[in-house]
Amino acid sequence: MTQRQKFSDEQWETLRYAPNWMGMYVAFADGTPGEDELKAMLESFAEVVESPSSLLLEVILDYVANIETVLPAYKADRRSYIEGLRDVGRVVDDKVSAREAKVFKEALLEIGEKVANATGGIFGLHKISKEERKRLDTARNLLGA
Repeated sequence: MTQRQKFSDEQWETLRYAPNWMGMYVAFADGTPGEDELKAMLESFAEVVESPSSLLLEVILDYVANIETVLPAYKADRRSYIEGLRDVGRVVDDKVSAREAKVFKEALLEIGEKVANATGGIFGLHKISKEERKRLDTARNLLGA
């Protein structure tokens, strides 16, 4: 059984948007996202193959394989980043083991951390701004991580 089979179509759609919601929520913390932040988000999608979350790996692989339909659907979704991340937390808590939910949520938060670390700081120090840190903390709470 693949992870996908555990979820309704609507729930799976929510999970496919999760990496975008996380990355963009953090990227917009300090205004309009820069190229470095967007690049970090896309690179974190590629790095998911090293993630301990088999669910996130399946979500990202499905996202990439179906990008022509997923991206327009994501853009058309009316949920805010906050609503989306809250829904993601609820879906994984409802459908997978507590361990897998925790691993999935932590992997999503790593995407946010990578985006936050993409810009800012002097000599590599304090790269994450106060607003980015606040958003990462909020995302953690929304996900229930």
